[in-house]
Amino acid sequence: MDSDDDCCYYADDDIQGDGEDIVMDEDNVGLLDGGAPPPPEHRAVCWAITKESLAPAQQQDLSMVMNLVNIKRHNARALLAHHRWKMERIYDRWISF
Repeated sequence: MDSDDDCCYYADDDIQGDGEDIVMDEDNVGLLDGGAPPPPEHRAVCWAITKESLAPAQQQDLSMVMNLVNIKRHNARALLAHHRWKMERIYDRWISF
């Protein structure tokens, strides 16, 4: 582009169409095809962890791994970090041995 005049600016009058205006309800914002939200069995199961609940949750996971594998705290922390703090992965690995 040689200048700013070549940029893609347009006015509402430049848009050609069938003259039908699109109207968005607040209720329909973010929904595809105007459909309803997915039923409860298809929704993701997730939650937000707060700063206050993070430390106790980590301590609980550390204690569980320490007792399960019979290792010291620093080793349990390394094991949890390696498995991205996913207890299911540690249980699966422990049971597979």
